[in-house]
Amino acid sequence: MATHRERALALQSSLLNATLTTDSRFVVLGLVSIALPGPWWWHTADLNDAGAVGAIFRCYEKNNDKELAYLLVADVSGDPQEPDINAFAEKDIGKLDRFLEREIQALMARDGRQMVRWMSSHLNERLSGKCLVTAYTANDQGKERQYIDVRTRVGQRNVVIAGCFDVSRADELAKPIFFALNDARPLPDNSDEMESSGRDLTARSPESSTC
Repeated sequence: MATHRERALALQSSLLNATLTTDSRFVVLGLVSIALPGPWWWHTADLNDAGAVGAIFRCYEKNNDKELAYLLVADVSGDPQEPDINAFAEKDIGKLDRFLEREIQALMARDGRQMVRWMSSHLNERLSGKCLVTAYTANDQGKERQYIDVRTRVGQRNVVIAGCFDVSRADELAKPIFFALNDARPLPDNSDEMESSGRDLTARSPESSTC
């Protein structure tokens, strides 16, 4: 039986932006440490889009090339539309949420997806700063998928930690994906991993309202 580390390595592309440090745990750009949940196989690849640099971790069942879910960590400091979450207070979130809904809906329209349900954004406080959690569902090539985006500040960088899974497989995938997002560890100033796991990242997660 394959170990978590073997599954994480099995479909790993040549990486520049992420390093496998422990059993199924990756550090992305020295900014965030994230663990990949089992029992699935993961394909890991660099992300080098305009305004977003990092890594994407795509989830598959063994011997099946249909993507079930993904996790993503990206430095979005190069995107002028991405907010510095530490600059926002609770009173600002309604306006920011409406802006994000318009932007994400337009992005989806450009790549052939269609928004199904916008579930709004909420601001969380944690030891390392603020984070904004946004949840929504969309139709992607005939499949309904759940998206969760966590925007935060790590050091002087704007970072997005995101997850996505097929709603039809939510009974299997929702809890592991939410746990991975909650367990993602910001590493400010490229220091060693924080002792706190950061499990308050999505403290008011939308899990109960999505599945």
